[in-house]
Amino acid sequence: MAKSQPGRILSLAFGSIVGPVLFTIVVFVLGSLKPGYSNTSQLMSELGEVGTPNGVIMNLITAILGISILMFAFSLHYGLTKGRELKGGFILTMVAGICMVLGGIFPCDPGCVPVSFNGTMHEIASMIGFPAIIFAPFALSQHLKSDRSWQNHRIYSLVTGVFTAILVPLYLSEAIKLWNGAIQRVMLGILLLWMEVTSIKLFRVSKACALKDQERVCSQMVFKSLHATTEKYPPNR
Repeated sequence: MAKSQPGRILSLAFGSIVGPVLFTIVVFVLGSLKPGYSNTSQLMSELGEVGTPNGVIMNLITAILGISILMFAFSLHYGLTKGRELKGGFILTMVAGICMVLGGIFPCDPGCVPVSFNGTMHEIASMIGFPAIIFAPFALSQHLKSDRSWQNHRIYSLVTGVFTAILVPLYLSEAIKLWNGAIQRVMLGILLLWMEVTSIKLFRVSKACALKDQERVCSQMVFKSLHATTEKYPPNR
């Protein structure tokens, strides 16, 4: 039997919640295990660079995070009402997820200085994927503009995008290159937290819809406050 709309969104949102948590744990552990590695100055990708111990684990969890981001994109696609901004956010998140998967398949060269095909592919994936995920919160914020019940999340999405965008020049600055690792972690952490919060909200609403037999409502507009939808369409008795 085909999975119901709330059930599909529940599965996708759950995958979106688990991925960032696993990635954070693995990066912390691998960074602690690699001799001489600096979380402050070195990039996360260097944990998976060619020839490094446990590099396979880092590249695998990077690919898993990419799949989680793809699941997040589809949870937004199925869970929100359609609109131009949502389509833009969906495409941006899809691009980010695909690039993250490619970043795991093609590890960076030592020091993340591209000299080989794998290293070049990793660099290209990073240069495309990171800007894509930075712009995704802006698109979601615009999409939620007309939804009064989700104004707090709209503002949160906007603030997420602004804060991350502000950090980009610092990350690219040669003057504070020794802080690149820390800045990269802060940027990605802000974005993954946004993804986590959004997924948890979507998971809760979808679960409530499924439990209250509100599938007709949820399939039309699941990313609304449950209070608003139940007022408009009371449960069947």
